[in-house]
Amino acid sequence: MPRPDGPHARTLPATASGALVAGWIGGALAWAIASRWSDLSSRIASYARADQLMSLTLSACVGALVLLARARFRREALVPAMCAGILLGGVGALVGCTLALFLPDGGTSRMFTLVRMLSWSLMAGFASVALAQYKRLRRVDVSIEVLLIGLCGGAIAGAIYSLPGLGELWWPAACTVCGAAIGFASVGPTMWRSPAVALILPPHEQHHTFWSLHERAIESGMAMQVANATVMCDGPNVVVHPPPSGAVLDGHPLYRPVQITQNAELVAGRVRCRVTLFQSS
Repeated sequence: MPRPDGPHARTLPATASGALVAGWIGGALAWAIASRWSDLSSRIASYARADQLMSLTLSACVGALVLLARARFRREALVPAMCAGILLGGVGALVGCTLALFLPDGGTSRMFTLVRMLSWSLMAGFASVALAQYKRLRRVDVSIEVLLIGLCGGAIAGAIYSLPGLGELWWPAACTVCGAAIGFASVGPTMWRSPAVALILPPHEQHHTFWSLHERAIESGMAMQVANATVMCDGPNVVVHPPPSGAVLDGHPLYRPVQITQNAELVAGRVRCRVTLFQSS
């Protein structure tokens, strides 16, 4: 089957998939922690305050695991990423929940569902944006996309949480859905809105798993080393500069700079690199 050509043929980056799974696990962890709490009704006067406490717990757990997974894929320091995830996730959720305190509490069942959806939506949206700022996200359009995905995921989670009956099922389902949405929103757009994504693969003879992959977004003006070769991004064009000893691109020897096509596979030494092009915006 021929490979698709052009910048419009996209695949979901592995980092985005990993962040979604990490967020789901973080949501399950937050539910496990919250389910151990004793009855807090005597201490918390409103559902909004309960939402605030739960949101801080959920966003901190999700943030820690999502940025841990992101750092694992990028081969960055893990402990600072986890600490940043706890801080950024908590701060983002706190901002969202503070805004949710102005929403009415109580009333009809429809009003209860609407308020819960708005509360979870604000929490997930702002937590996603906060986590996306790790390593300085400066593009406004990407931040807006992160916010919208987080808001939608949080609203769905709030609707699940408000379903009648079977609270032992809806609560963990809402936490895991919200966690997955935050993870996907905070990492996905930052990857697929870049001009290209490079996936470093181990040699053919070496066994590897999904979590052992190494993936990086290639931003405009950025140069990335792949063994002794250099992959550079100049606007929408991604060019590989081979070392003097040469490299192999899609099975052909390479001794001069060449513009990379969609899903091109570069072999330099014992390192393999597959480049996915994304439409620059």
